[in-house]
Amino acid sequence: MGRAGPPAAPRRATALLRELGGVPSRHRVSDWEDPDDWLDAPGEIRLDGAVWEMHPTPGHTKGHVVFVDPARDVMFAGDHVLPRITPSIGFEQAPDALPLGSYLDSLRLVRSLPDRLLLPAHGAVSRSVHARVDELVEHHDVRLRQMHELVAAGASTADETARRTLWTRRGRRFDELDLFSRCLAVTETMAHLDLLAAGGRLQRTEVDGVTHYSSD
Repeated sequence: MGRAGPPAAPRRATALLRELGGVPSRHRVSDWEDPDDWLDAPGEIRLDGAVWEMHPTPGHTKGHVVFVDPARDVMFAGDHVLPRITPSIGFEQAPDALPLGSYLDSLRLVRSLPDRLLLPAHGAVSRSVHARVDELVEHHDVRLRQMHELVAAGASTADETARRTLWTRRGRRFDELDLFSRCLAVTETMAHLDLLAAGGRLQRTEVDGVTHYSSD
């Protein structure tokens, strides 16, 4: 089975971690190879005795897809729909201009399909794709409101906003996260702020190569 896009995220993670002073061995670029085949979504793939639907779901990464086996009434959701955590947004070598917008659009696409058993890349099997999609949409709605309020209260950059946000289900402070998780937090914060700016709820400006946001 091929992959629908290049393995950009590990390269992006490695570059950011080098800038911050450390590259864990588990994130070596040499661990990834080019895919055997390229798949064009939407479409179908034929397996022995089965035909699977393939749907494009960019956002977590550009080339992400989900597979549906209608005969067994299941969705292989990869990292797009995870049962316990939210996938990172925009943490790749060449992300979309609005990766969170792409991710939310992909959630809406999956929500429009018939509900099925969720088979995720990480975590336990879930009885309902739709139920988890609804939770993920609500999570990002809350995050968008929180980050808009933080900018209105004086946070100016993605870094400043991320440092004032609580992370994970346990509500951890930014400085309690490990280095890699802090990289993810800042990148995801920027994805939320850029979507707010694209919708006219924030203003986005560049000052000496640094992106600033304001609610004025």
